[in-house]
Amino acid sequence: MSDENYKKCKSCRFCIHSVSSWTCHFTGGDSGPEGTCARYRPGICESCGYYHVEGGKEMCDALSRETMGLDVCSLYEPKYRSV
Repeated sequence: MSDENYKKCKSCRFCIHSVSSWTCHFTGGDSGPEGTCARYRPGICESCGYYHVEGGKEMCDALSRETMGLDVCSLYEPKYRSV
């Protein structure tokens, strides 16, 4: 079974999410969370808003557990970055 978030902007590490805007880092276009493009790259934990480092441990706030920065997760929420 494939992940329903695969190839969608909401799971791409190059999509900049701010409030209701989903902007592609490369094209500057706003495509929305369900959009996709040829530069799609899956979201990794270290680019996710739920990820943080605490006491030298990489943590996922969504799952309340330790994780690895290079893991990919379907709960991916892009870190808020300015456009």
